[in-house]
Amino acid sequence: MKEYICKIADVDEMERKWNDEIKKHKSRNWKIWKAESIERVKNEDSIVYYGILNGKIICEATAMFDKSIVQNGDGLVDEKTVYLCAFRTVEKYRGKGYFSKLFRFMIDDLKSRGYEKFTLGIEPEETNNLKIYQHLGFNEFIKSARETYPDGTVIDVDYYRMEEFVLNSIYAYHVVTEKPMHIGQHIIFDENHHNGVWKRVNEKLDIVGDIYNNPEKYKNTEFEHHTSVALRELALEKVRVDKYPNYPSRMACLYVSKTLEEAEKWFDYFISLGRPTFQIVKLKVNGNVFYGDAEKCFDGRLTEKENLILAEKYWKNKDFDKNSIIEMLVDGDIEVIDIVEVNQ
Repeated sequence: MKEYICKIADVDEMERKWNDEIKKHKSRNWKIWKAESIERVKNEDSIVYYGILNGKIICEATAMFDKSIVQNGDGLVDEKTVYLCAFRTVEKYRGKGYFSKLFRFMIDDLKSRGYEKFTLGIEPEETNNLKIYQHLGFNEFIKSARETYPDGTVIDVDYYRMEEFVLNSIYAYHVVTEKPMHIGQHIIFDENHHNGVWKRVNEKLDIVGDIYNNPEKYKNTEFEHHTSVALRELALEKVRVDKYPNYPSRMACLYVSKTLEEAEKWFDYFISLGRPTFQIVKLKVNGNVFYGDAEKCFDGRLTEKENLILAEKYWKNKDFDKNSIIEMLVDGDIEVIDIVEVNQ
């Protein structure tokens, strides 16, 4: 995989990056913005974040903490609120998830510093960028005002705040292996909307019934994979319905990762197997969540009693240790809010 890192910029990096920008733009605004940006970082009034791919800065963002350096700063900056600006991504790297990674890195860093709320401004005609910011959670309109560039140019700006629920929502990451997903796509899993496991299990109902009714017939049989899975999943579903009805059904859920790092491991693993692997997507989950230990996903046994005992151990969800392989099951209304990585 390409080496991509997110970091807080130092002054030397900023000098080089700004000099590149000044070469590309004729306006004297950029020279003034360079001086202001570097001075603010030196004064600890702002932090600049860079996304660096193979040693090249490809995207950036800035966080400002001092209301006096933010135009129209009332309501945009306070002791718990930071103003975000100067979002830029080199054109050839747009839409590939690089800025989204940088944005998450920035928000996590700012939260670790005690900031709880985030604001930004956007020109009303930048409708494509507005959609991106809305997907990031900036849906709470604050106000409209005008800003002035160093050369006297005046622009209209609408200001937004990241909604509180976005900061506390359940998020997860999913490796897409069937067909590409898109931002804004909703995936529904409930008692009427099942996943592929449900279909494969239902195809094995007859043989499962025969095994349970005629155990002697199968006493020395090694079950083929899908039959073994059906024995296990039917037992897991029976125990879930009887004792843990608020957990997602394994036959009506999406299997996801809690962290991007976990998803990237699966992403690389699936690619190494030659399995069609398209994307890693970030999801917002409005539904139920269960964290299980995949090590407790047993091979189906000959008797239903034994399968039910093993299924109970799985759903009890206890005794995680360093050897546990954590799997995260989610159901309900699941929205794709970001394309984090694309297999190119």
